[in-house]
Amino acid sequence: MSLGIAFILTAFVACDNGTGPGGGEDDPPKTYALGDTGPGGGKIFYVSEAGFTMTDNNQVCHYLEAAPSDMSTTLLWATSSYELTNISGTGTAIGTGRKNTALILATDSAAPAALACKDLTTGGKNDWFLPSKDELNALHTNRSRVENLSTNYYWSSSQSSYSSQLGHEYAWHQLFSDGYQGNEGGKYTNGSVRAVRAF
Repeated sequence: MSLGIAFILTAFVACDNGTGPGGGEDDPPKTYALGDTGPGGGKIFYVSEAGFTMTDNNQVCHYLEAAPSDMSTTLLWATSSYELTNISGTGTAIGTGRKNTALILATDSAAPAALACKDLTTGGKNDWFLPSKDELNALHTNRSRVENLSTNYYWSSSQSSYSSQLGHEYAWHQLFSDGYQGNEGGKYTNGSVRAVRAF
């Protein structure tokens, strides 16, 4: 086995080795293509041969997998007590969604969209999270390879800086009918939610 291949396989295992947020068994050190069924029973919608860094623990991952289906109902981004609260430190890039989800729940422990993703257990995996703005856009870009997506607005885990204009707090969302990403999504409105995981 070449050094390069050995490194990649090590990275796969390091990203989901049962000791991080997901727990459970290791994902098999194999390669996946867009649209393949992932270890959690969902579809692979993002592939990075070079890898991307998860900002909550600095592990290098290569894939994003969407859960097999949306949450059963549309959900608020925040509870009523926190809809005007700024969640500082959330990012928009690929690799930030899992940390974003933790940051949201550290402030608003019952935040509906983030909590539903964190509490999801499916396919033997429990490391699902609410995707960041860019992770959500990747899901939209490759939506034809993922099952059961609606054309509604989907929530991301990325706080919006739009809030200062109107005195409210907002979060990024994306309309899956045409790909529009808006930063004026009031946290007090309902949106579709699809959990994702990285490995």
